[in-house]
Amino acid sequence: MPARTTEIDELRTRLRDPEVERDPERKRVALKRVIALMTMGVDTSPLFSEMVVSLFTPDVVSKKLIYFYLASNSDKNPDLALMTVNTLIKEISDSNPVVRGLALRSLSSLKLPQLLDFLITPLDQTMHDEAAYVRQIAILSALKVYYISPQIFFQQSYYSQLQLMIRDTNPQVCANAISALQEITKTEAEKENPLHEPFMVTKPLLYYLINRMSVMNDWQRHQVVLLILQYNPGDEEEMFNIMNVLEPYLYGNNSGLILACSNVFLHLTENFPETHRQVYERLRQPLLSLMSSSVNVESSYAVLCHVKLLAKRHPEVFRKNYKEFYVNYGEPSYLTAVKIDVLVLIADTESGDEILGELLYYSENRNNRFIVVRAINAMSRIGLRVPHLTERIVSCFIAFMDLQSPFIRGVTLNVAKDLFRKYRDIKVVEPFLKKLLACFEELKFEDEASRVALLWILGEFGEYIDDAPYIVESFVEGLAAERPSFRHQMLTTACTLFFKRPPEMQRILGRVFETILNDHSDANIHDKAKMYYRLLSANPAAAVKVICTPKEPVTVFVEDEDSDLTDVLFEEFDTFSVVYYRSSEKFKVQPDSDFNDDEEESDEEGAVSEMAISVPVDDKAVYLLSDMQKNELELRGDIEMGPDEYQWQWEDKPVATDFQVKLSKAVEVSVLEQTLEACNIFTLASGEQNGQFKFYMYAQVSGTPKTEGVILLELLYNNKDSIQVVAKCSDLYRGRVVVFLNDILHSL
Repeated sequence: MPARTTEIDELRTRLRDPEVERDPERKRVALKRVIALMTMGVDTSPLFSEMVVSLFTPDVVSKKLIYFYLASNSDKNPDLALMTVNTLIKEISDSNPVVRGLALRSLSSLKLPQLLDFLITPLDQTMHDEAAYVRQIAILSALKVYYISPQIFFQQSYYSQLQLMIRDTNPQVCANAISALQEITKTEAEKENPLHEPFMVTKPLLYYLINRMSVMNDWQRHQVVLLILQYNPGDEEEMFNIMNVLEPYLYGNNSGLILACSNVFLHLTENFPETHRQVYERLRQPLLSLMSSSVNVESSYAVLCHVKLLAKRHPEVFRKNYKEFYVNYGEPSYLTAVKIDVLVLIADTESGDEILGELLYYSENRNNRFIVVRAINAMSRIGLRVPHLTERIVSCFIAFMDLQSPFIRGVTLNVAKDLFRKYRDIKVVEPFLKKLLACFEELKFEDEASRVALLWILGEFGEYIDDAPYIVESFVEGLAAERPSFRHQMLTTACTLFFKRPPEMQRILGRVFETILNDHSDANIHDKAKMYYRLLSANPAAAVKVICTPKEPVTVFVEDEDSDLTDVLFEEFDTFSVVYYRSSEKFKVQPDSDFNDDEEESDEEGAVSEMAISVPVDDKAVYLLSDMQKNELELRGDIEMGPDEYQWQWEDKPVATDFQVKLSKAVEVSVLEQTLEACNIFTLASGEQNGQFKFYMYAQVSGTPKTEGVILLELLYNNKDSIQVVAKCSDLYRGRVVVFLNDILHSL
């Protein structure tokens, strides 16, 4: 039987075919197929010799494809890659500037330890090339030299040459030089012992660049605008002159340039409070226009996140434009969520009624539970900010409790708890309490948060609820099996209600103490129960002061008034920090160097590569990086999720990763499930399907809200040695989820 021919073998034959070599079109087709396979994760390194031979072609398109392949696979075939160096150096002297630039770019991209031995001489030559394209590539190559060896970079005076090239006649060369110098300055600033002083922006240089902005494209202008952030005007007149020059660029259609100019306006006026306030007015219309006119939804989302940040500091600026933040039909959930947040920030006595009506409309969306939760929660937050709307909001909550939807009732109960932390007047709370008691028998709790909220309400307003002790008693029977958050609230509620209704609560409180004191699974709850028990036994009068001390009304929640985070986000304006709504320290990972002579580290990377062999290409880089950074995933052990909640979250979240894990041996289904549960990955449902076993699982990242840190999993086990995993979660956790699951499943 003849050996099976693979596609790699077929491509090798085609690349060696003299007929294909003489036909540029056929050769391009073959090369494109090689690149396509490479991008799909197929190992094309066996074709390296054929690609090196194909390098000798006059066709520029073919050269581009071959150069790309060589740069991507040079680390897998270092000996063969060395054979291409002389050819690339020779082509750097070609008469065609495109070929010269491509050759230099490919030479500087080769992943070879001895690269600098070959690169320095041609780089010195191309720094002064007559073609602007070649000079652009030379700047990028010099930056690669810096990352390989900063000492050689400064010894060769590349830093000084980059400073001179800022005044190059070609705008793109100028912009590349600015970008490279900015990157080097930032990297040097992070070192304990920098090798060079930071790049300083002088007044003549800045004015020179600003005057040239008219002949630049948007990306080049963006580089100049970023440079202005490093400059401090000498007086107020100079500040206004710079802003007047930049103002026309606020009314363009490039979101990056508009946000960069906005950042400059905020930066220049931060020491002038009155002018700073006027800048908000000046930026309002450009940002709103960009938000509504952008064809790209992702761009609109980024702009909207920046508007939200501005509205948090000066909500009055956007109050007249509140209708701009109404949700349009067909908008994605993530855009709707930010618009709702902005509506909460800018709501006041004039617009509050209309905004509340709009949120009420969103709460009727039965196709997207995520938006329903955000809308109902927004009503409560508006109630905290606009007191005169409280009665209407409570009436809306009462209407929600009338709906035959356990999910909406649970969300309403949880949100109402937050509203009543501020409005404790029984006249405000009583209508809701009556409705809650009327439908208590029909309540079917879908999540733990709503049950905890019910206990809190019973404890805080138990003196007005006749059946409060008996409702609390109905939860005592299964208290030992409840999660820590529920047991903690039960203890607090029982003690609080005891001082309000002693005769009915005495026996119930005793049962609560008995259950919790005999359970040592959670030290915090056990110690708190012990403290309360001893305090009640020794001095009931003191216990009243400790447990039932008068509470100050909550006017605003900490997460809504995190001024420190807001200050950090303004410092990192026009970055991903604003989009993620967290400082860059929370998500930025320092990249590892591509070149490392440390043998031990190389061995470690090799071991990691072997362990990651079953991870798909798009996740592999994240997997390796996460593992090398020792960025482990910590999951909560007290999360609980119902089928309906799982269903709507599964439908709402995109697939973050899809990969297969090969097991060393077959394992029992029960062992697999128990192992994952021991790692705080819980099973919602499981069953056999077409000879395979399917699991639906969920988990929660520690220290994150449920809307952000939830991880949903679908596992398909073939009962042999393979598990297919589909994960839905935030992109922030995608790489760590892959690492975490691989480590667990490989340990079976």
